[in-house]
Amino acid sequence: MVYLNLIYTYFVMRHLFLYALLTCSVITYSQVNRQVVSELFSNTRCSICGAKDPGIYQALAKFPQVTRITYYPSAPYSNCFFSQQNPIENDERTNHYNTYGSTPDIFLQGQLITGVFDTSDIRPFLGQQSDFEVVLRHSATTTGDSASVSCTVFRRGPDTLSSAQLFVCVTEDIVSYMAPNGINNHFSVFRKALTSASGMNIALPQQVGDSALYSFKYKISNGWDRTILTTVGILQTPDLNVVNSGKKRADISTPEEPNEPLGVDEAQMKHVILYPNPAKGTVYVSNSKLFESYAIYNVNGASVQRGVLGEGEISIHSLPAGLYFVHLRDKTGEVKTLRFSVLN
Repeated sequence: MVYLNLIYTYFVMRHLFLYALLTCSVITYSQVNRQVVSELFSNTRCSICGAKDPGIYQALAKFPQVTRITYYPSAPYSNCFFSQQNPIENDERTNHYNTYGSTPDIFLQGQLITGVFDTSDIRPFLGQQSDFEVVLRHSATTTGDSASVSCTVFRRGPDTLSSAQLFVCVTEDIVSYMAPNGINNHFSVFRKALTSASGMNIALPQQVGDSALYSFKYKISNGWDRTILTTVGILQTPDLNVVNSGKKRADISTPEEPNEPLGVDEAQMKHVILYPNPAKGTVYVSNSKLFESYAIYNVNGASVQRGVLGEGEISIHSLPAGLYFVHLRDKTGEVKTLRFSVLN
């Protein structure tokens, strides 16, 4: 009987040990989704881009989970509007993929997509797993021109990769500009690299659960809409395959929160819009009854027009074409800021 009890105890302990080992393995090795990233190289003066980019935008719009960046190299046209705002880094990222002088070109997960780009090019990259995770933090304030970014790389699985290239940059989600090639709305416009434009070499965390933190600061330029600035981080192997990526829109905070409660219902304030946008001649404010007055500012922060809001109709006939911000003020002094573009 004692012998049988010993055998029984042995098998029970053995199964408990195996169960614990398997359970521990599941907890230890927890892969994460490999985020899909698209990198489009375009040019605002390229007529081929004008013909092809809308189809690319349309395909990408069906997959909002895909991270997007659009670069504007100085070739084939050096007077491209967006290229001129940051020619060196746009060109450096283009040379990173050895695609300088050829637009439009689009890369998914570091791979060049040839032929007519459509949704069938995106689907094979969805649902993949990675042993590394890229997590970003991105913050700015309603005043000042300084923003902070942190990028943390986690090892989530036993992949043997020991080093990689980390590229971190800032994009603006949408920019309205009537380009010579006929495109008026430009998406995920590359603004600034926070690492080198080809990425910086990093040693990856060695143990599962370990992480490496990288911190950056950058200056928000005049004309950028800080409320739609997004930071993107891309982790790549030397052969340009994307290990994983991450993104984070800037969290905008007010240096001093108001002591008095809001004068209008917050839910209604969130649904205030300007239309049409871009506008020509007249722009209208939805839920205009919430506000008493307005002030319009140009991208340099100068006040260019003020008035009583009335029925929500604002004449903009006197404003030159460009980007503007309107401050809508309610009776308590609370301000709602919206962005719009004026067409000639």
